[in-house]
Amino acid sequence: FKDPKQMILALVKLRGRVDGAPSLWWYAGSQYGVVDMESRILWNVEGVQFSKFEPLKDGGWRHTMRDVMFYLDPQSGEVLETYQNPWTGE
Repeated sequence: FKDPKQMILALVKLRGRVDGAPSLWWYAGSQYGVVDMESRILWNVEGVQFSKFEPLKDGGWRHTMRDVMFYLDPQSGEVLETYQNPWTGE
């Protein structure tokens, strides 16, 4: 990988397709907040990313992404319609 173009090509291959066709990337996880060295779960997330890499004439790549993500209640797994800050209660 001494050639920067080969390094970028390897990244594109890890994240998508080299033929310009779209690919999907699904993800899920939890996000936390930290106040005074105390961490608390804020919410869970789950989503999908539509990703497309298009080769450019100069050897570079155009990367287009679109996400659909949901914030979920950590206990019930339901989509959050409202949110209450765990430190302030607001």
